[in-house]
Amino acid sequence: MGREILYSVTLAEIYLKQGLKQKALEIYEYLSAMQPEREDIRLRLLALKGELEKKGTISKIKEIVTRKVL
Repeated sequence: MGREILYSVTLAEIYLKQGLKQKALEIYEYLSAMQPEREDIRLRLLALKGELEKKGTISKIKEIVTRKVL
């Protein structure tokens, strides 16, 4: 039996505190899609994307995610 991961803001914040920004980004993107009415999630997602874009890592993350999907 496979283990199911329950995505939550708390889990995303734990990943951020551990420096795992890619995992946090994936969770925030999922949560934003599932709960578009949540302004707090949308704002946190935008802030995280902005931070990663400044560091130039957002394009690397998109490349990795694309490879995983394809």
